[in-house]
Amino acid sequence: MLFPAEDMRHVFELTAGIWTTTQRCLETALRPLSMTYPQFGVLLALLGQEGMTQRELGEMLQIDRTTVSVICDSLERHGWAERRPDPSDRRAKRVFLTPLGRETIARAQPIVWDAYAIVSDVLSAEDIAVVVPKLERLKAALKAAQGEGAADASAEG
Repeated sequence: MLFPAEDMRHVFELTAGIWTTTQRCLETALRPLSMTYPQFGVLLALLGQEGMTQRELGEMLQIDRTTVSVICDSLERHGWAERRPDPSDRRAKRVFLTPLGRETIARAQPIVWDAYAIVSDVLSAEDIAVVVPKLERLKAALKAAQGEGAADASAEG
């Protein structure tokens, strides 16, 4: 083993802590829009590729079907998105942004980007160029250990 177990534990604690703190920060920043960070993620995904099925959204965002359904329910309640039957598969629903959804995501994006900008105050572009590939390899290895995307784990790096 290259690293003592304590160092590896620290890597995982830091990673989890960064995610938890980031999520709390984003939830607080989005609260004035009555939006959660998961809702933001789905709206942003739809902005990039409208008309995805709930299954496709879940795969893209790496969230389970139940969670996607709950988020889509909340987006419909807010009037930000609507589900329509898939013409080629009567069991599937496709999700589309509403005009209010487009307006809301346009208001939310700068809030989230400002929160993300905190990273640029701490990490230089060079730091990010070094850190990101390492984090991607770690993520791929963890997915491979779960039996997902084993090919990704062997990616160069």
